[in-house]
Amino acid sequence: MQDSEFEDKDKAPEEVHIHTDFYTKTAKSSSGSQWPIKIVTGLVGCLAIYCLYLGVMWFINLDKSSAMQNVSVSIMKPKDKDGNAFADIEINNLNPFPITNVIISYDISAADGNNLGSGKVTLEQAIPAGDSRVFPEVKLGSVNGKPRRMHSELADLQFTQTAKITPELAAQFAQAAASKDRESMEAFEAIVAQAPDFEPGWVGLGQAQAANAQYEKAVDTFKKALTMDPNDANAHYGMALAMFYDQDKDGAKKAIGEALKLAPGDPQIQAASKQMNAE
Repeated sequence: MQDSEFEDKDKAPEEVHIHTDFYTKTAKSSSGSQWPIKIVTGLVGCLAIYCLYLGVMWFINLDKSSAMQNVSVSIMKPKDKDGNAFADIEINNLNPFPITNVIISYDISAADGNNLGSGKVTLEQAIPAGDSRVFPEVKLGSVNGKPRRMHSELADLQFTQTAKITPELAAQFAQAAASKDRESMEAFEAIVAQAPDFEPGWVGLGQAQAANAQYEKAVDTFKKALTMDPNDANAHYGMALAMFYDQDKDGAKKAIGEALKLAPGDPQIQAASKQMNAE
């Protein structure tokens, strides 16, 4: 019995296996706790993408906002025809590039201040760089009464900035286009001296020279501009006017014909063509 008891004491204790799902539950709990983190991460990612989108749109609209600041709209006193309002609209574009699809919002009121109508009108025709256009008798819409006053503002426009010039030169161009007489001519001379390949600068110089009765110089300047862009209707138009006032009627008719082919909807070119071909 003693030997037997001794041997029992030397035996290794039997291993005891305890079955538990602790690790499984912990893994599940840990996996479940990841969902809030994933949701927060997803929201942060979406917010970053949205902020990037806003930044891109701000950058795009920055150019448009700058372009719109260089455009002024003047609407003459509206007229009533068969219950619709019509008015002459003048758009002055001081940008170094043409603009198109100009959208104007307006409010029409009677003499006593009562509102008669409001809306938007789109002028699709291009307004050349550094120039203005008058659109006669644009239909604005129906009105309930006699229109007397009008409030308008520029709502939108489109443009393609093809010329690669510095912001400083663009500001110089706007200032030159807004100037008159000899100041304008000197300003455009400075611009083409700095940027001899900038075609709108040569067109502006030709217009300034013609405005100062330097018609021969203006014709030469427009010809130089057309070597850079033969399809610039405004350069053909400006050259036609310079030739016309310089008594070169045949040259003027030919030049205005080219302008009309390139811009058949331009109201100024249409009017000049009728005048020149009537003589």
